[in-house]
Amino acid sequence: MRISIVPAQITTVEDKIAGNVSVQQAMLLGIPILFGFLIALLFPPSGQFVAYKIAIVITLFAICSSLAIRIKDRIVAQWLKLFVIYSARPLHYVYDKNSSYLRTPDMTEEPIQKEAKDTQSPKKLTFVQNNISPREFVRLEQFATDARAGIRFEVGKKGELNVHVTEVK
Repeated sequence: MRISIVPAQITTVEDKIAGNVSVQQAMLLGIPILFGFLIALLFPPSGQFVAYKIAIVITLFAICSSLAIRIKDRIVAQWLKLFVIYSARPLHYVYDKNSSYLRTPDMTEEPIQKEAKDTQSPKKLTFVQNNISPREFVRLEQFATDARAGIRFEVGKKGELNVHVTEVK
């Protein structure tokens, strides 16, 4: 199989239907004919030409024919599309390195209970609480210093503090 490079001049040439009329221009000029036929059939009185039907078709023809005019090798519809895209772009780009995008959410104050897959392993509870009352602090301090509790503190890979209680009597 041979592979050849297509020159850029071939890909940028527009297809012309008749004379200088391109496919997009022909579609824009054909829209009023199609919708005029549908309006004549569907709106009352059906199949007859009435002043309001003719006004709608003439207005539609004026809009579509003005969009089909060619200016600097582009039709007005393409210029209008380019203008709308340009005016809809954001005007200010704000870089915020403190955004929450792709970050893990902080743990809440309420306990989150995760069940282990094995039924023999104990349940793991995760607590994050910033404000502890003095009564709770004294109770936790007594529990942590109790030798019977078998408490072990470990620092995880991400810097979190893991507390393991092996036995409570």
